[in-house]
Order: sequence, then structure tokens, then C-alpha cells
Amino acid sequence: MRCGILRWIKSQGASVKKGDALLEVETDKVNVEVEAPDDGTLVQVSVNEGDFVKFGAVVAVIEK
Repeated sequence: MRCGILRWIKSQGASVKKGDALLEVETDKVNVEVEAPDDGTLVQVSVNEGDFVKFGAVVAVIEK
């Protein structure tokens, strides 16, 4: 199963806190905001808006 990356709410280099919305994804049934799992800095964004990825794929890296 795949989901589409609708938009990035935070950009690379941004400070994030656990629970902050990072991006919005689209499935065949719903659009969902994905939250930061921890505090840190968003050091890498691996996919672009409009891309499709498999569920469970790494789309970003947060460094403490």
C-alpha cells in the first residue's frame, strides 16, 4: 500500500517538538498529518511533495 506526500508543514532545518505536524499524507481513504515522534531538528527530507511512498518508508530524519 502507498500514500502520497501532499505537503510539508515543516521544512528541512526546522526545530520540531514531539507532536508537531511535519507533513500531510494522502491515502485512498483519508488525508492525515504526520507528527514528529520526538524533539529535535529536521535534518533531512527524503521525498518531495507529490511523491508516493510505501507505508513505513523513511521520509525524513530528525536529529536530537
